[in-house]
Amino acid sequence: MDVLRLIAATAIAIVFCACLALRLGIWAGIPFFKRLSDRMETRKRNDEKRYSIRFDAERISIVNHRISHPRPINIKWSEIERLIVFKRDLFAVDLICLSIEFQDGRCLELDEDMDGWKPFIAAMPAYLIGCRKLDEWFSAVASPAFATNPTEIFRREAAME
Repeated sequence: MDVLRLIAATAIAIVFCACLALRLGIWAGIPFFKRLSDRMETRKRNDEKRYSIRFDAERISIVNHRISHPRPINIKWSEIERLIVFKRDLFAVDLICLSIEFQDGRCLELDEDMDGWKPFIAAMPAYLIGCRKLDEWFSAVASPAFATNPTEIFRREAAME
């Protein structure tokens, strides 16, 4: 029993030291840790939202805030043919994404890091009759971790029936 405790304590100490070394930049020269550190820094910078989602009864607007004179992408609710939610594996975390498929075959991807995501996801069932609510699909997409788990939440033909 003491051997197991010693192994567990050693493992915890190694993880702690590795995290501390990474945080202090000691391992910044090692490629793996450099990429990990860069990704963590990028994630911090991305806290300032690059894209925003706005919507009303007629349309959805997506704005790219990284360009000086952003022109929104406008999508009419009636143009949406199918919605699929899924996850992207971003190494240390997962990102919930929404694929919007249009009647003409085009596709647009939105994600939970976009400003306005939560109100947009909550409002979708009100504008797209037959669209599943967040509490009906979230656990199927979120678990298990790091799996894509694509889940269809809306299809226009199914809504028409």
